[in-house]
Amino acid sequence: MADTIDFAVLDDVLLAPQSRHATIKRVLETRSIAAIGPALEYAIQQPRYANILPPIPTLAASDVTAALQGIMHSVHQGLRSTSLDPQPVEIALLRSRDSLCERAGWVAFLKRLDAAAQRVGFGKSTAGGFVGTVDELVENTDIHSQAPDTGIVGYSFNDQTFEFVIADTGIGALASLRQCPDYAHLSDHGDALLMALTNGESRFGRNTNHGHGFRHLFVALASLYGSLRFRTGDHRLQIEGISPELQA
Repeated sequence: MADTIDFAVLDDVLLAPQSRHATIKRVLETRSIAAIGPALEYAIQQPRYANILPPIPTLAASDVTAALQGIMHSVHQGLRSTSLDPQPVEIALLRSRDSLCERAGWVAFLKRLDAAAQRVGFGKSTAGGFVGTVDELVENTDIHSQAPDTGIVGYSFNDQTFEFVIADTGIGALASLRQCPDYAHLSDHGDALLMALTNGESRFGRNTNHGHGFRHLFVALASLYGSLRFRTGDHRLQIEGISPELQA
């Protein structure tokens, strides 16, 4: 098992036979999480898989888990500041957007995210694409998840990498799409995930000028050989580099 808990480790652990759960749990307690994507996915999955995933405070300490634990102690963490200077790791609870500096805190957060991307070396246009994507996906959480108060958003960067994540514990893509008669036939989380990532597909139905939120992301990453990961229900989709099938 790797020294850090990444997406590959999470995928392997959650599929492990029950007879190995106690051993794996002891091993995980000696590992840290260095990236915010795996950290937020771990945090969301941990209550459901507590028999194999130790609580985050019991893991080896890292900047990412410290930031994640920090937001649990203050609903204002991350969005109170109107500073434009990006932090190496910043995670914020979406429910705090409307309770502090009105819109100013959220706008400042997006500007810090933009600045973080540019510090890594992305151009203004690409960084702006990231910001547009984050803003759109956060709006999706408000509109589609039916649990917007559970939303979390974060970014991190260093000399070589830039990462951003939006997560919630809402109803998921399948239940959301099935609210529309166009998708009532769907019964599989994987099929629903692919449908949700298709341009123009939304629980509001086709030809309604909805379902274009992921276009920003695919266009921004089309030639950057980045990595995307989406998870809903019991399925996940990971895209490495250019993915023509999902470009619009």
